Amino acid sequence: MPSPVRSLQVRRFERAVRPWLHDLHRLALRLTGNADDAEDLVQELLLRLQTRLDEVAALEQPRPWLARVLYRLFVDHWRHRRSGPDVDDGSAVEEQPGHGDLPDEAFERALTRERLQAALDRLPAFQRELVLLHDVEGYTLSEIAIVAEVPVGTLKSRLHRARATLRERLAETGHGTIRSR
Repeated sequence: MPSPVRSLQVRRFERAVRPWLHDLHRLALRLTGNADDAEDLVQELLLRLQTRLDEVAALEQPRPWLARVLYRLFVDHWRHRRSGPDVDDGSAVEEQPGHGDLPDEAFERALTRERLQAALDRLPAFQRELVLLHDVEGYTLSEIAIVAEVPVGTLKSRLHRARATLRERLAETGHGTIRSR
């Protein structure tokens, strides 16, 4: 039978962190580029949160705070270990096949995903992370401002430049532009 203290810890975890666990894992996967490193990063975050569950539960918006802590862990523990060029495994643009696709349509969508991923890979790291957080993961600029500790106005201009650079990269390869949201 679990102890009352352990049961209380589990309940606090369920309230404070569990609702955001999927988002945190997805963000970790985007940052690290592979599932094993993402899992390690999330586990490290959870270990650090054990003593701060009450703080997390008291936050009005825990998602950006948790994302900021995860991002800092990534910067502290993973970036300095990576060697060679900044490479992504292609997971940033996930495949979402439609039902009843014709082979030509599915092929064209796959090519578009590959082209977009290649263009994303050529962006500087901060621009790529900003585009991924905002346009792929759906974080608001206010949430990203908390994570990156950068004013919203600065993020707006950086996101604009990142999208412009992404469009240029796509145009350089002769593959047109991407549609705005």
